[in-house]
Amino acid sequence: MADRRRIVPDNSVIVEALLGLKSGVRSKRARQFLSALLNGNIVCFAPDTLIVEFIKVAFDFRGGKRLHSATPDEIDAQIGLFQQMKINYVQSNEIVPHALDLCRNNQISPTDCWYLAVAEQRSAELWISHDQRDGFAVNARKVYDKVFTLAQNDFYVAGRPKY
Repeated sequence: MADRRRIVPDNSVIVEALLGLKSGVRSKRARQFLSALLNGNIVCFAPDTLIVEFIKVAFDFRGGKRLHSATPDEIDAQIGLFQQMKINYVQSNEIVPHALDLCRNNQISPTDCWYLAVAEQRSAELWISHDQRDGFAVNARKVYDKVFTLAQNDFYVAGRPKY
């Protein structure tokens, strides 16, 4: 069996896959990621902080703090699916020095630096939903060459931009 792709999805990819709209390019590619993960076609890594980030967003939707068309029961079902996802969590204490360095020296937010640190540590592709206003994708690309977005890259051929 060929080596499986190694992927670090940030929370925006997980939210898009499980709680996002059911149409559009980002949603389609997020579902491709989810299918590949659930079928064992990729190896997924993430900082352990992903758990807290995802649950917070899910409960914001569930409690009405963010608009969403799903019912609380449907959101609970997606939380259950999240818990079943085969993600290899990297403990924060393993990557603190590198994450802090990325934050201090590369204009990467304290929340996002953990994802980039894991991607670099595990030689994995870093996937983000889109180029966000905080500049995470832009700044991450300055220090790591395997940064992709659902909005701009085909999930099955990561290096191929969408035009």
